[in-house]
Amino acid sequence: GIGCLPLGHGHPGLAEAVKEQMLRLGAAAGTLLTGPQQALVAELVARTPIPDGRVFLGNTGTEVNEAAIKLVLRATGRDVIIAFERAFHGRTLGSLALTANTAYRQPYVSCLDEPADCFARINVARARHGDLDSVEALMQRYEGRVAAVFVEPVQGEAGIYPATKAFLTGLRALCHRHGALLGADEIQCGAGRTGRFTAWSRIVGDDPELAPDVLWYAKALGGGFPIGACVARAELAE
Repeated sequence: GIGCLPLGHGHPGLAEAVKEQMLRLGAAAGTLLTGPQQALVAELVARTPIPDGRVFLGNTGTEVNEAAIKLVLRATGRDVIIAFERAFHGRTLGSLALTANTAYRQPYVSCLDEPADCFARINVARARHGDLDSVEALMQRYEGRVAAVFVEPVQGEAGIYPATKAFLTGLRALCHRHGALLGADEIQCGAGRTGRFTAWSRIVGDDPELAPDVLWYAKALGGGFPIGACVARAELAE
């Protein structure tokens, strides 16, 4: 419920659109193609810096974060994801492992370099936000095993920590060099909350060569209604 109302409370355009749709069709299985669903997907692809994107729709941020986890593991055949100190990615098990605050993770999940005394253990390695050397060190330590680096362009759980363009483009270069994918979590900072539709574009720009491989939204995307979306490069979706 945090950061979910970019249009404010009771915006008449949003309220009218919801009313009109509810009078026609209130819910449909994801496997059933509908006009509004396809229009949304097309709009997301147009607004996301990933070229030729494919979209998975979900209900929550943590759900589409889990979709991104599954995607990068399946696409690369690798088993480690690098996340960052102060990061927050959600409260389901995979997303929770990526989340830095140990108070949220106990007694549910432990990560690499932590005691294996929890219900689950997930191969997440944690780097320092803004420190490319710490990411490079983990890439070398887990050489051939790192599936992806997941980063929030603007961290929002422990304060407001925008990444620099140099850091994000540096991550892009590191991932290319080590054969890893790059994922951008726009759940808190995306869908227009920085003045551009993605915080990535606000910081890095729209160059498709610098774009992440996977990017996901929620919160503000629904204007108060539960929705999430994971957008990935077409070859990864295949």
